[in-house]
Amino acid sequence: MGSRVEMAHAAHFICGDKCAFKRATVVNQKFIVSTVGEFQPNVVKKGLSQQLRARNDLDPIEPLGASPKHLYETMVFKARKSSLKCCPFKMMNGHSLETEQYASAKAAALGHEKLVKKWSRVRR
Repeated sequence: MGSRVEMAHAAHFICGDKCAFKRATVVNQKFIVSTVGEFQPNVVKKGLSQQLRARNDLDPIEPLGASPKHLYETMVFKARKSSLKCCPFKMMNGHSLETEQYASAKAAALGHEKLVKKWSRVRR
């Protein structure tokens, strides 16, 4: 498999900071595979830290897609170098090359790795 860089944040979804599940993997310095899930819109930001309210009936995990089963999502984007120290790469644009949705964290983790492997073979 080609080279990869793991970034400790969501690389897509404007509310990615309100997702408990997030991964972003840069593959061969050409593509970003980004997975988000467990979206809780009631996450409150205070300074540099986040406080999550306890999950209960009043604070459910919201779906990311059209189906209530789409609790996790992976998208692939073209990557370009970034001048930020924390994130050496960012999306070239907001056009997804591929999208997958999942109902569980296990399926999302496996799907993320599957797309990392697939896109590590692409040479464009």
